Amino acid sequence: MATRYAIVLDTNPLYIQDRDNLGHLFHKWLWDLKKFVEENRISNVEICLPQIVIEERIAQRITDTLETSESTNLKVKSLSSIDPSMKEFVWESKKIKEFFQAKASKILSELKIKTLPLPKLDSSNIITRAIDKIPPFSREDCGFKDSLIWLSLLEDAKKNTNSNYIFLTKNTRDFPEEILLKEFRTISKNNFKICENLEDLKEYLDSEFKLNLKLDEKIKHLGKILENHWGEISSKILKKNIGLSENMFYGSSLQNTKKVIGLTLRKIEFENVIPSIGGIFNLEIRLIVKPETQGLVLNNINFNLASSESSLTQPLLSNITPVSYEGCDLNLKDDFPQYLDFLKKEKSENTVLFSFQPDCEIKLKLIYNEQTDKVISINEISVKEPLRKRENSILSFMPGNSWEKI
Repeated sequence: MATRYAIVLDTNPLYIQDRDNLGHLFHKWLWDLKKFVEENRISNVEICLPQIVIEERIAQRITDTLETSESTNLKVKSLSSIDPSMKEFVWESKKIKEFFQAKASKILSELKIKTLPLPKLDSSNIITRAIDKIPPFSREDCGFKDSLIWLSLLEDAKKNTNSNYIFLTKNTRDFPEEILLKEFRTISKNNFKICENLEDLKEYLDSEFKLNLKLDEKIKHLGKILENHWGEISSKILKKNIGLSENMFYGSSLQNTKKVIGLTLRKIEFENVIPSIGGIFNLEIRLIVKPETQGLVLNNINFNLASSESSLTQPLLSNITPVSYEGCDLNLKDDFPQYLDFLKKEKSENTVLFSFQPDCEIKLKLIYNEQTDKVISINEISVKEPLRKRENSILSFMPGNSWEKI
């Protein structure tokens, strides 16, 4: 059985100081944490809120609402001397409490967060903890609510013997990890860890689950570098003379095949990222690109033909019947202007030759310098066949007739 990780939150990480949005019950950290767990597909992590934490947040929000209402009523009272019709706001604590209780229930249900029930209180145990200042009880005779949070965690740990526990709190003075870990070990052989903020928690989960977060962030940054400098990088690729015309385009056997003048980046996949000394990274990358050819203007479906300038208009395309060729369905009205690589008018006025231009795959080996934040060299390039394979895909058609392979 996989080890379960229970993340238990104290009240302070959920506290919202801003009173401009009184309807907000919990800090956005709660949603950020849930999103982090889901995005990294950590299936054996459960986010937990002790019941006392939920009730404390509701009590805090009731106080915020009543104090805001009181200050607002003072202003209303002052303004009523000008407009007697202005009335003070009347708020009932019971209704406010019901509102936040319903809100809390909805949030916990939507985020699938577990509630840790209040611990079964042993009065003699609580008195002993208070007198002996056993954390979270403090020297200032404070810590009753904190102790309820801690005892809620311990009771859950007794029931779930296969669980590690992570406690998220900003109050590490009253929750000293070293002392609490000793008490935790009396009921469980599993791990207990305290994190002070969300970033610390993410780093801990990264180490426990081998998420490679720093590498992921580095890869995202490298992806942006490639996108931002794609014009420069694609020019280097084209200068490497890797046979784009022969390998990537159908119809290269025809004369006047259009020249490749650019590559549109479709997709980037990092297959290997190897860090080296001095901030140097060796990258192995798979790119999906769309070759751009000279003389092709898709906006108006105009083509610079071999003998003279001409244009192919939509009315001509409207007479063509959609067909299936080599197992691929072709909607000629859509596919024709989108994938057309080149046109060449033959002696027969009714025949037009063309080839389709599919996306292609290029594999690169690059060297990236982290200090200068630049790709400093392209060491190796390999080109694979187009992603949409069609052997002998040069076609001819007679307007109004069916397609035929040349």
